[in-house]
Amino acid sequence: MSNIAGTTRAQTSFLRAFRNNPAGPAPTDWPSPAILRRWLRRPAFRRALQSVQDVLSFQADFHLTVAATDAARKLIAADPASPALNHQDVRQLTQLLRLAHLRQRFPAQVNLNSPATVEQQSVENWPEKEFDDDDDDDDDFDLDDDDDDW
Repeated sequence: MSNIAGTTRAQTSFLRAFRNNPAGPAPTDWPSPAILRRWLRRPAFRRALQSVQDVLSFQADFHLTVAATDAARKLIAADPASPALNHQDVRQLTQLLRLAHLRQRFPAQVNLNSPATVEQQSVENWPEKEFDDDDDDDDDFDLDDDDDDW
């Protein structure tokens, strides 16, 4: 199994754990916060992680759409004369339909780019400089480099 372009073997293993397990990596397989913070400084890892988040969001939307379709079919097929659906069932099905409607009305912006094409993607939105952990001063975030204003 090859690494995702621009990521290390450990980063690739971590990202692929989301594909292999619907709940994501086991808590013992997560990197320490310091290591994760270091990984997040790398543009290729951030793009790959964003791609995983986008895919999971798309998957959740798809499952919600399927569940809402099933709920609509159950409500349409329900005979008012027969007690096939009780009041609680009808309330849950309508809440599911409302949630699906809200997701369609206010969709999230999802960009489904494959992490396999990381090298082909533009990097113009990422900072050119990577910051050090131990450098906590605000000098790195100056928008203008005029130090004589102070």
